[in-house]
Amino acid sequence: MGKTDFGGLLCQFGSVQLPNSSHVYDSLTQFNSAYHRLHPYISVTVCVFGMTLNVLNLVVLTRHSLIKHSINNVLTAMAVCDLVVMSSYLALTIQAFTGSFRYSASAMYKLAVFVLFHSNTSVICHATSIWLTVVLATIRVSTLARSLQGSTVHWDIPTVRRITVLVFLCVLILDVPTMVHVMYFTSVSVLGTQNNCFVLKLAFWSNGIIFKIIPCILLTFFIGVLLCILSEARHRSNRLCSLNSVRHHNFSCRDHITWMLITLLLSFLFTQLPQGLLLIGTGLYNHEFRSKVYNKLGELMDLFSLLNSAISFFIYCIMSQRFRQTFWHIFLPHCLRKHKLNFLPLQTLALSVDGTCTGEHGVGIDKKSYLEAEFGTDTLQVMKTLKRALDPNGILNPGKIFDW
Repeated sequence: MGKTDFGGLLCQFGSVQLPNSSHVYDSLTQFNSAYHRLHPYISVTVCVFGMTLNVLNLVVLTRHSLIKHSINNVLTAMAVCDLVVMSSYLALTIQAFTGSFRYSASAMYKLAVFVLFHSNTSVICHATSIWLTVVLATIRVSTLARSLQGSTVHWDIPTVRRITVLVFLCVLILDVPTMVHVMYFTSVSVLGTQNNCFVLKLAFWSNGIIFKIIPCILLTFFIGVLLCILSEARHRSNRLCSLNSVRHHNFSCRDHITWMLITLLLSFLFTQLPQGLLLIGTGLYNHEFRSKVYNKLGELMDLFSLLNSAISFFIYCIMSQRFRQTFWHIFLPHCLRKHKLNFLPLQTLALSVDGTCTGEHGVGIDKKSYLEAEFGTDTLQVMKTLKRALDPNGILNPGKIFDW
């Protein structure tokens, strides 16, 4: 808030004079008036859709074949945080939109308690999800960097779970100024307004910088490093593919994960960075910034956060082939699952047996154990036979199929 009045006590957050651009402020006012009528419908739709997708995330990620991997524990925690954020926002939106409460002292008190719960829960869970994304990027950077050096780094499940809990506890502690600020919102608080409103200012700066700006900077850095690592891994993988008997154009080692990372970067830049900049602007400029800019874009920023929480399912599908396979295994009818090998290119299956190339992943990962678990040992043996039956031009020679 540029300037906040608590029972006559004035809290001045910033002193920089806001530029005089009346046409910009008029446009923001017109936009807010038009979007305000649509926001309840859009937000409810996004929440219902996003909650469904996050439930699917939890169903897939908690399968035994996936939850035993440390990185999927982080994704599971992120899905839980996103689900809590959207559930709370959905309940608040329905309550505000329908006005389904009695205007009595007890009813208003219950509503105030729920708003207090929503304010703190949404901030904590959303910030936890953001920082867990930073943890996810850190894990991937360290893993890929070490693999290119010919060594490995092992992130065991207990360590990752401790890091996840530590992130949550740190966010909870850092959110204390916000909780204190909200708790004392309805009355004059000595704690909140003493020392030139130190607690209130701390709440805004912590939300703007620690929960928004710093994670975006770190994600930008990590994803930039990841793109460089994946580019080098792709060149190495292409050289490996060129050594195989199958023509390179028939089996290109595509790194779809690169596009996933670009999507991840853009999603966080478009959703978190604007919110952080608005909060910083609130702390720098005078009270006019909040009334003319911040309040006009508040609902749009809420929508950005909801969209960011809802799109994780698609990001996981793009990022992880194992996630897609497990999803189809759970939700695809058994009669269709039996024939899923028909949808996979023969040469891709053949070359994937020994892990010489990794297809869409773009890094050298042995797929033998995955194929055994996914298709069975007998099918794997058939795939090995098919690989031997391919001639140097990548054409299947039926006479070699039965040459065991």
